Amino acid sequence: MATALEFTSFPNATGPIEFAWVSWDSEPLGFPVYELRLKPDQHGEWEAALASWLPTLTDSAMVTCKITDDSASAVLHRQRFFLAEANLLLQLDLEQLVSLSLQADSAGCLREASAADLSKLTEILISSMRTDRFHSDPWIPNELADQRMQQWIARSFAAQNVILVYQEQEQNQIVGFVDFRPIDPKTTYVSLAAVHPDYQASGLVLPMFDAVFNEWTRRGFRTAVASVSGNNPASFNLASALGFRAYSFAYTYQWHATQPDSNNDRPVPVDRDVQV
Repeated sequence: MATALEFTSFPNATGPIEFAWVSWDSEPLGFPVYELRLKPDQHGEWEAALASWLPTLTDSAMVTCKITDDSASAVLHRQRFFLAEANLLLQLDLEQLVSLSLQADSAGCLREASAADLSKLTEILISSMRTDRFHSDPWIPNELADQRMQQWIARSFAAQNVILVYQEQEQNQIVGFVDFRPIDPKTTYVSLAAVHPDYQASGLVLPMFDAVFNEWTRRGFRTAVASVSGNNPASFNLASALGFRAYSFAYTYQWHATQPDSNNDRPVPVDRDVQV
């Protein structure tokens, strides 16, 4: 699956900011989404460049910006960005792992996903991923955030990515899946991981990841890296229990062109069900 973005500097080739149109977010959401980067060696010019660039975007546009320190937060806030998500960047040393579960060999089986699994994996993904920054953004309807998730997993299938599916033995039901891609011959990145809500509190989660880690080791990987949203403490707790350790963090800010200038006429956010 292609993930490369083509960035353009603003206001010229040596400008202090650069942006790229994000097709895999824009297409399912139905409005233009841009990723913004702030050049660290030109921080004194960020605000003026943003004040010039943002008004050129369409009324429906959305901009995201990821930062790893506080140097840009004040500038982004003044330009009406809001903090949408804090992510912990995690790393797992596969060479130091011991077995997570005594029932790893008997509880279920691990296999590669086939085209026939797409519908079920989409159902699992949408039902278990409700805390990401798109579902949490009050200006994005849940159905559009769901559609983005649906197209995300569909692109993985279309690109013939390796997706590992864990299936329990007794009723032959899919417990969960892991979509991953190599960063280099020894390191893999977890693009997606989801467990069906019916199994999240079961004894099958550890055997599932035990089988996944063994498969990664068999494929020659020595390290796995992942990103976990601070909006989802349950996922972080699970990752910690599995042996992942935080090594860095990132903040994601978002901006919507339709936000008014005054709090007095601030639009009412999209109604959504509160999930506990």
